[in-house]
Amino acid sequence: MTGLTVGVDVGGSKVLAVLADAEGAVHAEARHATPPHEDAPGVVVADTVAGAIDDLSREAGRALDGLPVGVGLPGMLDRDGVLAVSPNLPSASGADMAAVLAARLGGRAVVLANDADAAAVAEHRLGAARGVDEFVLVTLGTGIGGGLVVDGRLLRGAHGYAGEIGHVVVDPSGPRCPCGRRGCWERYASGAGVARLAREAAVSGRLASLVAEVGDPEAVRGEDVTHAAAAGDREALAVLDEVGWWLALGLANLAAILDPGLFVLGGTWPGTSRVGSAGAWSTWWRQSSGRGPARSARRCSRRTRSGAPPRGSPRGGPRPGPRRARTRSRRRAPPTRPWRSRSGRCSRRALGGRRRRACTRRRCARS
Repeated sequence: MTGLTVGVDVGGSKVLAVLADAEGAVHAEARHATPPHEDAPGVVVADTVAGAIDDLSREAGRALDGLPVGVGLPGMLDRDGVLAVSPNLPSASGADMAAVLAARLGGRAVVLANDADAAAVAEHRLGAARGVDEFVLVTLGTGIGGGLVVDGRLLRGAHGYAGEIGHVVVDPSGPRCPCGRRGCWERYASGAGVARLAREAAVSGRLASLVAEVGDPEAVRGEDVTHAAAAGDREALAVLDEVGWWLALGLANLAAILDPGLFVLGGTWPGTSRVGSAGAWSTWWRQSSGRGPARSARRCSRRTRSGAPPRGSPRGGPRPGPRRARTRSRRRAPPTRPWRSRSGRCSRRALGGRRRRACTRRRCARS
């Protein structure tokens, strides 16, 4: 085996280390739980990364000391390796991860990247976006990340922060996000969003079968809803349809701004499965219609390269988003030309024709 490298994905819930070759084949893997927040930013994360690499070495049955290491981190990672802000990884937020990891991993060659940016490059070279030079990768995990490829090259932005699509605000009065703002997209369409909507549904009296199984509405998790939806539970499917609606809304906004040739959806939450994406597909097609050529969407997998999904949802389309008061706008008729009444005075109709009023302009009848 030649050309082996170590790749480490640091997420909000787990740290995954793999031993892969130049063709993308994985030869061994090891995972640890993401550590909790500590006082020294980044140190506990670096220790967990080192522990995952040690486990990977034992799993592979060989020493990995001389192999380069690539580490993907969630959040705003600048060009110098400083993780400026990471709402879903508070234990490393604000840390100089390049320096911390270099010190912890000894003399290894370490390359840092935003996790979604690294995934976008991999999909472009080896995965679902091969041959596509304009696409958006959307990673759906604890939060939502994004990788933007334009003209075949990764778009990083002036400071390296491009692609933080999960913190685009879709509802200014929505729930508080760990980033400090309200109504970010990832509060509705990520793994954490599934869990939040599931708990809200359970507390409001829905998901009765799940609540009876779990015992406490506050204890209902996103995974519980996913399994119930896969088994055909209608209330669980309704929750995932709502998540799909929010996912489709964000994709439609990205399509309007970036005009990509392809969306690649990656991650492990239900939105990347056939159960969770049925509502999203139909809503996205409807919201994107009339904007020029139809855009395709693929799941982040080398086994699924079928292109665009069929139009429509197997359940008859998505449910609408959160209910709001509906207002019906009335179309007003344009004002009519002045007319002369029987009394000889000049009058004209008001907008909509609901009442008449006298015209006081002297030259009105001449027009």
